[in-house]
Amino acid sequence: MENNLTGNRRVALYVRTATEPASGEVSAYAVQEAHLRDVAASNSTFQIVGVYRDIACSGTDTPKLPELQRLLSDCRTGRVDDILTKNISRIGRSITDVISVTRELSKLHPSVGIIFEAEHLYSLGSQSESMPMVLSLLAEHESRTKTRQMI
Repeated sequence: MENNLTGNRRVALYVRTATEPASGEVSAYAVQEAHLRDVAASNSTFQIVGVYRDIACSGTDTPKLPELQRLLSDCRTGRVDDILTKNISRIGRSITDVISVTRELSKLHPSVGIIFEAEHLYSLGSQSESMPMVLSLLAEHESRTKTRQMI
């Protein structure tokens, strides 16, 4: 990941899972959140300012993710410098949605970046649009494949 993250950064953690955990199972969102907390703790410039969780929510319709929308609102009001999330598909499984979110955040003053931890990408880096676009296409394809398998 290209590191444009200088100075102290107010970082919001965003987790999303498509399903609720079964009784007695460790929840996927708890695992995601714990991992993101570890990542943030390993960077001395990161200060966690919030955790946003969309649980049992599909990533196929980003505007219907209430916690993501609350997070974007907090970004618009200047409460967040960067978003840390597991991977691109947490933001959405549609290339249109992912690009829309990353573009909106990049146009804010100051710009807000998304750190896609698994892909080692920063949305405000030199590959800020091309790489997330390719990875979003893969996430969209994966979502369609899963849907077809259920039919």
